[in-house]
Amino acid sequence: MYDLIEDKRIDLKKYHIDRVILSPERWASFATPVQLSWAVVKFDQSQQDHIPDDKGGVYTFVVKPGITDHPECAYLLYVGKAEQQSLRKRFVQYFYERNARKGRPKVQKMLNLWERHLWFCYATIEDTNQISDIEQSLIGAYLPPMNDEFPAEVRRAMKAW
Repeated sequence: MYDLIEDKRIDLKKYHIDRVILSPERWASFATPVQLSWAVVKFDQSQQDHIPDDKGGVYTFVVKPGITDHPECAYLLYVGKAEQQSLRKRFVQYFYERNARKGRPKVQKMLNLWERHLWFCYATIEDTNQISDIEQSLIGAYLPPMNDEFPAEVRRAMKAW
């Protein structure tokens, strides 16, 4: 019996996320110069044709457990941008990064552990000069656990832990 419990603990450890911060103050301070209209597709290569090949914007990866078709159960893991390329091209690049030797460890973990439960949410942004600022605002509001770069005030607060 003990061996079974120990095996399950070891199995669960690989799914552990070191940092989850849910800050209503950060959410309330979020501001963006444009209204974001989000589209959602399953993270699956067969869905790439549903993503614009001529527009940039911001995107998130969300994991949805899919238990009993609960309508509101999802965890936002990552925020990114497609600034110098299309959202579709950026989407496709993640399928290669999953097993790349020089990939980002947190992103690879996300892609490999939760692949069947990942959703790609994206919002196109017409003015490409705004994409980086909007991405940074989203990162600062959501503080996603698979991102590494945060606003300076967030980094300072996190160092205090």
